Amino acid sequence: MGQRISILTRGSHDFGMGHLHRSLWMCEALLGCGRELEISLHCLPGPEAQAHFARYSASVEFSDWLEDPAALPKTDLRIVDWLDSPAGFVEQLRASSARIMLLDDYGPASGEADLVVRSLLCDIGSMRGMQGRAEVLSGIQYLQLALSILRLRYGAVASLRAMEASMEEATEHEPGPLRCIMLNFGGTPRPQLSEFVLGVLAELKFAGRVLVKPASSHMAIPAGLDVELHEDTSHFHELLSACDACVVGGGLTLYEALFLGVAPLVLPLVEHQYLTAQKLQAAGCCMIGGRPGELDHNQLAGRVLELLGEPSHRGRLIHNGMRLVDGRGIFRTLDALLALLDSTD
Repeated sequence: MGQRISILTRGSHDFGMGHLHRSLWMCEALLGCGRELEISLHCLPGPEAQAHFARYSASVEFSDWLEDPAALPKTDLRIVDWLDSPAGFVEQLRASSARIMLLDDYGPASGEADLVVRSLLCDIGSMRGMQGRAEVLSGIQYLQLALSILRLRYGAVASLRAMEASMEEATEHEPGPLRCIMLNFGGTPRPQLSEFVLGVLAELKFAGRVLVKPASSHMAIPAGLDVELHEDTSHFHELLSACDACVVGGGLTLYEALFLGVAPLVLPLVEHQYLTAQKLQAAGCCMIGGRPGELDHNQLAGRVLELLGEPSHRGRLIHNGMRLVDGRGIFRTLDALLALLDSTD
């Protein structure tokens, strides 16, 4: 019998679909790590989560694990992707969990875990420290991305581990003309925000193509603008990688754009995304077009003009973003996870 790993997650369009994506990616990485493991995935029930997981072959149990954490089946390692676990929650898990790891958690229970790995909403630089009993690893170098998106940047290689050790840093270059922009504000259509951006692009007479994904079929399209509406998120990474720039919220798509070398203009949807975007803007990786809940026409127009202007500026955004997000964070997280698992023996 292999060692048992249980992943607890929740997600919705309001809370963030990235939590669901990351849980699947961690399952995929664990299944491919060469260890004999028994992996279970538990998700809070909800129509968005159930529709999301229905597209994958992963075995998922939908249950309200928040209601009675102590009743969960016993496991050697419990991984929790929650964000703000309350005081006492981790201690409730102790009855059924030999070791406990939290992913990107900033709640009062963080110090009760054995390991906390933070790659979002934290300082960009790598840090290691202690919070209560928990070892805390933080920094964007732990950012977990899909294994499939790694292949878009690095190509199909026989061993992703070999890629991790051998890939060279990208060299800075001046990109070509800006011909295609993607608009994406999460996993659900946001027609008001998309129409606002399209209006600015039309006023500035953008002559290229605009992809809106996902999009509402009832959106108003300004005259003279070449717009493609994609009502679902299929082939999202492939389409994003083919674009020259994007206008996005401050969630997972922002980091995916940095990794793929697509210059991002950020319109944060919530305050914590704005704080994260500020750090990335200070690192020369993105531009911010407004604050959450505020549609500032002049600020956005000015930022779009910068994107459409000197290619060398967009080139610096691309270069800095690709250096910062190398895609190897899932392996670093996996190494930390397996080290914690082995410490139970």
